[in-house]
Amino acid sequence: MRLGIPWRRQGAASRGMARVARNASHMWHELLVAIALLFILEGIMPFLSPEGLRRTLAMISQLSDNTLRFAGLSAMVLGCLLLYAVNS
Repeated sequence: MRLGIPWRRQGAASRGMARVARNASHMWHELLVAIALLFILEGIMPFLSPEGLRRTLAMISQLSDNTLRFAGLSAMVLGCLLLYAVNS
């Protein structure tokens, strides 16, 4: 027991706040893991084949805006579906 602080039982509200803090900490951990994996995946192509990456980027720069938007939308939808499937 600490001096000057009366002993009291931990109430439901403080237990709830502790759970929220743990969940927030876990969320940040998972977000940082996801970002680290993103960096790893993004680094594979330039590491293995820098010239291939240059050719690919040159080809991508020639695509129309609508084609790039469709590719971006497709990637986001696929990512959301994969995330849903993994978490189900």
